[in-house]
Amino acid sequence: MIAERKNLAFENVPTVELHRHWEAGMSPETIATLAQRNGITELKKVDGQVITGVDPQDPDSVREYVESITNGFKGPNGFANFLTSFRALSSVLKTEADVESAIFEQLREEQAAGSIHTELRGSPASLIKPLGGAPLQKIILAMQAGVDRAYRELGMSGALITCFSRDKGVEDPNDALKYQGPNLVKALLDPAVYDVDRPIGLDIAGAPESAFPPMKFERVILPAKKAGIPITIHAGEQCKPPDFSGAPASFVRDAVLSLGAKRIGHGVSLMEDSNDAAGTKRLMKIMGIGLEACPVSNDLMGFVPVDKHPLKRFLDEGLLVSIATDDPLFFGVASVREMLVKHGTALGLTPRDALQLTRNAIQTAFVTDKRRRELMAKMNS
Repeated sequence: MIAERKNLAFENVPTVELHRHWEAGMSPETIATLAQRNGITELKKVDGQVITGVDPQDPDSVREYVESITNGFKGPNGFANFLTSFRALSSVLKTEADVESAIFEQLREEQAAGSIHTELRGSPASLIKPLGGAPLQKIILAMQAGVDRAYRELGMSGALITCFSRDKGVEDPNDALKYQGPNLVKALLDPAVYDVDRPIGLDIAGAPESAFPPMKFERVILPAKKAGIPITIHAGEQCKPPDFSGAPASFVRDAVLSLGAKRIGHGVSLMEDSNDAAGTKRLMKIMGIGLEACPVSNDLMGFVPVDKHPLKRFLDEGLLVSIATDDPLFFGVASVREMLVKHGTALGLTPRDALQLTRNAIQTAFVTDKRRRELMAKMNS
């Protein structure tokens, strides 16, 4: 387990979160409510196998199941079991109204936890089957409806980022689930979805980076890049010191230069002592590229311990780094504020550092300039 040393000095810091997978950000209470609404009494893996011993209508049962997955992260098949669990929990979503409600509830909970802006990312393709074959455009609009509702009813700012899995990005043009990249880009460019005054982002995540490096998706991403869709890429995550061979700093550079990423998810390999890492960091500072650090995730997934995480170093070096929970349901920190309270000291952060992380997040958020000004004013109020 990660050592916790609570620091209550972080309790009143306004936060902004830019890297949160909403399917793994639903609270056990939200999952149970949706399961009750839809009469779901069992969870199933992607292959249809029933997960025994879990009552999706009982928040405590869901919580216990999630903890069992978390405890096995660093063991054999830990990441594979995590992905399976991730999708199983999403199976409680059966309608577009469920999606809107889940997004809205999560933003409401984030607001209560001190966030003034949270960006939720998720895979529309993974919801095609649970939602009875709904088209991607309708799924995306249902997700966006939850974001819009939170701002309209609560004054809670949010943004949506859609993503696809590397291993299913371009595999089979005849199978929607195995051709997620091109299909998602096409959906984002649909006039019913695309709106320059309400940006929706694009991300690539999932399977091993080493097998599916950024350059593999250059042609897929190009139409979105040309259209000005804000892009963030998981890169430089799945690696460990000292060699970072699984996801070297060059992957981060390629995501920026070839895919047009405005932000990078994780970027752990930028701590590498190499010319590639140093050059990529210089490039990111010149171009104003954001970096979404997820220290607890990186620790629990076995990449780099919290007390050795480069977040503070990146901040001191002048990178536009922010801090995020990644998959909060599985990683034991429901919000950025909770992460700061529990792990801020181990990360070497001060409340002043935390405020700079929030400023960096506002500067690199996928929002209009008008919304950016609103957020900065709210932070300073």
